[in-house]
Formats: sequence, C-alpha cells, structure tokens
Amino acid sequence: MRKLLLAAIVCIISIQCNTNKESKPTTNETSVNKTKKELVGGWSAVEANDTVKELASYVLETKQIDVPISKITNASSQIVSGKNYKFEMSLENGDHYMAQVYVNLKKEREIIKFEKLNQ
Repeated sequence: MRKLLLAAIVCIISIQCNTNKESKPTTNETSVNKTKKELVGGWSAVEANDTVKELASYVLETKQIDVPISKITNASSQIVSGKNYKFEMSLENGDHYMAQVYVNLKKEREIIKFEKLNQ
C-alpha cells in the first residue's frame, strides 16, 4: 500500500513538473510572441513588386486616367481578412496620387481610397 501511495505521489509530482516546464516560455519565445502581437493588423513596408504594379494599373484604369506610371513609392501592406495595399504613384505628366486597394480572399479588388497629392 505504501509503495502504491509513493508511486502515485511521484507520478503527480512528475506530471506537475512537466506541466510547469511546458507553460513557461523561454525568453526567445516571449519576444517572438510580443513582436507578433504588436504587428497584428499593422502596416508593413513592401517593395513595389508585380502585385503592387498591377494594382496601381487597376486603379488608374478604374479611375479612367490614361497616363503611364513613372514611379511607385511608399508601398505597404496590411493583413486583414484579405490584404490592404497602400502606395503612392507618380505619373509621367507630373501628377502624384495615393491609393489604397483591398484584395479579399477571393482575389476581388476594391479601391478604398484614392486621392491626388499636392507636390
């Protein structure tokens, strides 16, 4: 009976020790989790890649502006239930615009914001 009781106590202590080890994150894990929480929903800078260039062309076509793009700057994205893209574009005629486009999970696009910048 004493051996059974001792074995049960050792088993309980062993389980409790393993549970405590698993629930305590290491310093590295804590900083990674903190960084992820701070970035959720935030804007991140992106390069003016093919996706951003295609969205810029889509905006100009939708707004019926028939002037070629000379430069895309300040591109960023935000992960939501889909993805937001925000960027500025300079056109060959000297006009500057800022646009924000939402792309949902089905790849459908919607222009959220479009404004001419004073420069």
